Formats: sequence, structure tokens, C-alpha cells
Amino acid sequence: MRATLQKPRVGNLIKPYKAGRLVNQIKEFAESVGQLPRLRRSPDPGSYLLALAEGGKADYLVSGDKSHAEAR
Repeated sequence: MRATLQKPRVGNLIKPYKAGRLVNQIKEFAESVGQLPRLRRSPDPGSYLLALAEGGKADYLVSGDKSHAEAR
């Protein structure tokens, strides 16, 4: 996560002095998902984001990837 915050594109959006606080806030609210489930609902079984959403019993997954729009 910290490496992502150091990328130039992200660094332009989130200033370094706020990055540490952001990481701590994410950790506070994050849910740890153990073993990722095998996906049955997706044409892309390698999609870790869908597996994380399913494993964490997420209500929604917001993504710009239009290929998964009908994965339900």
C-alpha cells in the first residue's frame, strides 16, 4: 500500500504528509480475508478483486472494469 502511495500519479493526488494517516485509517477499517474462494460467478477466475469481494462478503465492488459488470 505504501508503495502505491509513492507513485507519481498517486503522489500528485495525496500529499506525502497525509499518506501515513491514510494508511492508518485504511488499516483501521479494513477487513482481513483469509483463503480466497474460487469464483463461480465470473468469466475471469483469476480476478483477485472479485475473490476478495466475495470472500469478504462485500455488498458492492466498485470498479471501472466494464467486463465484470454482469458477473452477478
